[in-house]
Amino acid sequence: MPDLTIELMQQCTSYQYGCTSVRWKEQGGCWPYRKTGECKHICGWHEVVGEPVQSGVQRENMICPKCLGETEWVKVAV
Repeated sequence: MPDLTIELMQQCTSYQYGCTSVRWKEQGGCWPYRKTGECKHICGWHEVVGEPVQSGVQRENMICPKCLGETEWVKVAV
């Protein structure tokens, strides 16, 4: 078994709003459903995947480069 190292990396904790349901298409977007949570999706950005890449300022201020939401530090085995 290979040796693993634990490293700290950032992941997004924010939500993006949007869905592709029939209801969403009929209503012209999910904005009316934001408060109900029907169209809430996790952004999904994680530093391991790294697309898009955080700038130095984004990393320092814990800002997601994908949705500009907040990030958190997580431990990852690499």
